[in-house]
Amino acid sequence: ALGKGSIGAKTSERIALAVAELNGCAYCLSAHSYLGSNLAKLDAAELDANRRGNSGDSKAAAALRFASRVVGTRGHVTDEDLSAVKAAGYSEAEVIEIVLLVALNTLTTTAAGVRSQRYGTITEVVGMRTRGGRITAAATTGPARQPRPASSQPASSTPLLSTPLS
Repeated sequence: ALGKGSIGAKTSERIALAVAELNGCAYCLSAHSYLGSNLAKLDAAELDANRRGNSGDSKAAAALRFASRVVGTRGHVTDEDLSAVKAAGYSEAEVIEIVLLVALNTLTTTAAGVRSQRYGTITEVVGMRTRGGRITAAATTGPARQPRPASSQPASSTPLLSTPLS
């Protein structure tokens, strides 16, 4: 979706790692650590820094601080936050791209969390394949796990869309 963005694959993966860490998604951390290491060629120290919202590259560090603020404030960043990321060299369009990457990665961490709560780990449901450097979802090698029976669901758990939308 944002593959043709201007901030590049390295910073995109850095942002994905920071968002996955902030949202507590182990699956996303694993996937983006792999992609960051093998496709974006980030070293282990950089991947670790990225998970903490930092980077050895000063421009990328500014993007990660801003992305972390977007997550932490649910998009209600301050003028100072915007000024800091722009002062690091990001254009208006690139700031929007950072926000869109945060939104995309928040969507995927949320979906992964819901999916794992309802059906088991997401890796049991969706297989990932790389094709020409791009990740594509592939069918699982075996049948997908069936939803857990209602009796095994935690008492506070409700099925998705069990309440009519109004």
